[in-house]
Formats: sequence, structure tokens, C-alpha cells
Amino acid sequence: MSVNAIPVNQSNWTPISASYEHDEYLELYTIPVQTTDGYKIYRQKILEGSAKTSLNKDTIMHLPSSMMLLDFLYDKGKTTNTGGYFRLSIDYNDTLYYITIEDTIIKLTDDINKAIYVKMVINDDKTISFFNDKNKMFTTDTDEPRGLYLTDPLSASSKNRQRFGYMLYDKDNVSFYTIGDNKRFWAFSNIGPYAFHIRMNGYISSKGTTPTNNYVFKINDFESYLNYSAAGLITDHQWVTYFNNIKDKTNNKNTNLKDKRSVASQHLIDNPYNKIDKKNNKSYINIANMKNIMSGEYNYKDDHE
Repeated sequence: MSVNAIPVNQSNWTPISASYEHDEYLELYTIPVQTTDGYKIYRQKILEGSAKTSLNKDTIMHLPSSMMLLDFLYDKGKTTNTGGYFRLSIDYNDTLYYITIEDTIIKLTDDINKAIYVKMVINDDKTISFFNDKNKMFTTDTDEPRGLYLTDPLSASSKNRQRFGYMLYDKDNVSFYTIGDNKRFWAFSNIGPYAFHIRMNGYISSKGTTPTNNYVFKINDFESYLNYSAAGLITDHQWVTYFNNIKDKTNNKNTNLKDKRSVASQHLIDNPYNKIDKKNNKSYINIANMKNIMSGEYNYKDDHE
């Protein structure tokens, strides 16, 4: 029986490359490869040297060979003055509440395990914006009671809904307000159907310095984020070796280090293939460091005799 084969270059073949979704500035090293029989594929070091791969109905779990972090990805460089990630909290009735997200609604919780980390961006007009992911921003609703939501970036005509001014009381305590003719501060109530939802209904007293509503948020050393100079990704996996000499304990309790070396580590790659971005031919992956209890160089027997 003869089979009519369709050449690969004429078939419905779509090459897919892995991409890290959670930071728009991190790129995976990728080399496009064209085979002689018409296949186009992407060679990516993060998927090379497979130690183990498992597959279920939604996800491919891949364990590549050990490598340095900067062997398989690089930083394109930040285009905005962006501070690091931090938690936003507020002290109310002797209880510390944290910013959290319920569906897309931004509200408060006293459960630290539900607290989210946010990243602050200083805009060209000195206002600030808040990100929870690379494309999810804190956004003021247009309808009353004007709440705070997590949404995609808005168009230029609506960008003020994602930009906020701030009033600093000391190095850790700050209030945020909407941009426009009427300053409406982030605030909340502990009662009613919108209890602990962040809404734009706070205000400043006539003195201009004394808070008159529940809207003074805490960010440790807030000014350090305002003056943050984005340097990009400058880290790699490193082991730091301390003195641990049984006989001579002179340096066992100080900070004089014996050694600091970059090391190769294994990374667990989580590929949810049911969420492939067909428009951009991307498969968005997660990367987790594998934590070893002890390194191969650690002489367990000699140090514990």
C-alpha cells in the first residue's frame, strides 16, 4: 500500500518557543534552526540535557541538566525606573493588614499568606504606578464607589487611572491619591458590603498633614524605591563557604569568608502547554530552583567526626 506523504514545509506546522512570562525583561537564549526537510524549530538551552521529563493532561514538567542561571537567560534591560518588589500594609486597630487580590479586586487581609508583592514604577511625570505582574496594574474604577482593581495597562487617554500621587509622612508611611482636579485617596472601611476594599474616598484635613481616614499605608523605607536605580539582572547562583574548622575555631564566628563561587544548579521547568500563545508562537514557562540539602563539595564525614 502506498502512502501519499505531505512535505513538512507544506503541512500545518507551527514552531513554538519557550518564554518566561513573569518578567518582560528576561529573555531565554533561543537559536532558530531550519532542517533540510523543512522543519523550523527553536533550540533553547534551558531545555537541553534533559535529566527527566514527565507529562500530564495540562503540564510538562522538565528537569534539564545543571547549569548557571545566566547560561540560559539574559536581561534586556529595564526601560523605566523600577523598584524591587515589596508588600503594602496598613496598621489598623493594632492589626496589620496587607494588600491582597480577590478576583481582580484589591482589598486588605490580615492573613500574611494571602499578601501579594507589588512593584512600583516611577513615571516620567513623577507619579507612580503599581504592578503585580508585568502586565497587570493597579487601576482606579470609573464608577462609584470607585474601587481599585488589577487590570491590563490602559490606553494613553486613560493612563491617569493607573497613575497615583503620594504624600509621605515619614520614611515608612505614605498615602496615595488619584491624579486629577480632586485628590481622592486610597482608603477603606471595616464595615458594609465593601469592607476592607480599597476605594478612592479618603481625604486630607484642612491642615493638610493629619490623616482623617484609614489610608496611611506602610512601605518600609519608601524613599529607597523612589531613588531606585534599575541595574537589571546582575545575579547568578552562588555558594558562599564559611570557615568551619573543628580544631582552629578562630574564624568560625566572623564574616571572613573562605570562598564565593558561581555554581551550576538544576531548575524545574513547568510548561502548561494548554495555555500556548498561538498568536506569538510562545509557550510560557515557569522556572523553579531546585534546592539541594548539601553540595557535592561538602565533606560531611570529615567535618562531623
